[in-house]
Amino acid sequence: KPLLIVVSRLNALMMVMKRCKGETCVKLWKVLHPKDDVKSLKHAMNKKYDNFYFQAAEKNSVSFDMCMQGYVITAEGPQDPSTY
Repeated sequence: KPLLIVVSRLNALMMVMKRCKGETCVKLWKVLHPKDDVKSLKHAMNKKYDNFYFQAAEKNSVSFDMCMQGYVITAEGPQDPSTY
């Protein structure tokens, strides 16, 4: 698969991991797909999800503009992942 397709899925997982708590830290895919129809990266790679992941990456991408001396939530960018 082209790199952009894989990166869009991994970016979505990173968005979930930024703020996960409890069970959501173990069931990351269920946060992105609340119907629980995706359980792995292999499932998420299905072409039918391409638009969702590309739009999610445009809206909420993990990136770094600066390095703070500690955890400053206002410097962290978007906090909430998109859901399918």
